[in-house]
Amino acid sequence: MEKSVTTIRILLAVVASAILVGLIYVGYSYEWTGFGRSVVPLSENQDLQRAKTFWDWLQLLVVPLALGIGGIWLNRSQRRQELERQEAQRNRELDVEEQRRKRELEIENQHAQDTALQSYLDQIGELLLREELRTSEKDAEVRTLARARTSTILEVLDGPRRGTVLRFLYEAGLIKGEQPIIDLREANFIEARVGGVRTYKKYWGGNIANLSEINLNQTLLFEAELAGSILNKAYLGLARLDGANLLLARLDSADLSLASLNRADLSNTSLVKANLRNAQLRGAILKGSKLREADLGHASLNGADLTDADFSGANLEDSDLSGADLRLAIGLAQEQIDQALGTSQESDEDANTRLPDHLKAPESWSLSSKAQLDMRRAELDRERAALNKRREQMHRESDTSNSSEDTEEIGER
Repeated sequence: MEKSVTTIRILLAVVASAILVGLIYVGYSYEWTGFGRSVVPLSENQDLQRAKTFWDWLQLLVVPLALGIGGIWLNRSQRRQELERQEAQRNRELDVEEQRRKRELEIENQHAQDTALQSYLDQIGELLLREELRTSEKDAEVRTLARARTSTILEVLDGPRRGTVLRFLYEAGLIKGEQPIIDLREANFIEARVGGVRTYKKYWGGNIANLSEINLNQTLLFEAELAGSILNKAYLGLARLDGANLLLARLDSADLSLASLNRADLSNTSLVKANLRNAQLRGAILKGSKLREADLGHASLNGADLTDADFSGANLEDSDLSGADLRLAIGLAQEQIDQALGTSQESDEDANTRLPDHLKAPESWSLSSKAQLDMRRAELDRERAALNKRREQMHRESDTSNSSEDTEEIGER
């Protein structure tokens, strides 16, 4: 189409040029046109009629030329605008079609997930009722089958439906206690939605999940929504809870040893007597959390927000407090700080451990964390050596005492 239009324009230009040349030729061939030679007046009453010059031709052609150029420009502009409008309309239609297709795919996906979830629930129900899953032996095939089906379904479900699976298994009594019926190690509960709290105020909305003593050891719970959940005495050892929302949750006496809670939100969470040994809490939010008598031995709290956190009676032995701000924490004693690892290097203020005014940073905090650990290990080795020496001395004293008693008994006989 564009090629044919260009060809027509070239032909029109050629024709116009030929007509112009013909007019010039006729104009100079006939004097009555006024374009011939100059006419000398024959009397005083006549004026000199000069021949038309190049500038006269320009004056003659400038108006039609301007009109022609203007018409061409206007036509091209209108055509360009029309093409742009058509393109915009096509794009809008494509966007509408794309949105419609996405909605249809989303509906199909939601329907497929609902169907898959219902099928899974029916299958586990059959295993419970007909295969006696609850009373099966530890290595029974029915347990292996239940674990395989659970792992498979979790890979295709979204967060809310993964939360449904978790609650179903818990309420069915399959993942509770130290020895669960279904082993969920490495199970994918990423972005699982279980909790019901939606605000930072002390307002409990939605359906609060009571998951006390649930066993989620070594599960994947990245970005999981567990706000407000009751997880007292839960088994969460080695669980990956990075970025999880545990706002206002209750984890009293829960086992979180070696768990990863980096950047997790634990605001106003109750962790009384919780086991957090070797847990990773880098950048975690622990505002107002209750850590009374919690075991934080060897835990990492680098850069954690500990505003109003209650550390009363907590074990901080060898816990890494580098970059942590403890100025507004409560319940801290000097003995706890002396057992912890931290930094107090003036050259790197951001990495320093900030303490309340009534507490003093140990001298060892001027060393690196590795140097502090090495020094602590050396102290422990010395203590063990002294203890072993004392035990040997007590054994020798005991042997000497027994020998004396035997000698006296023989003498009496």
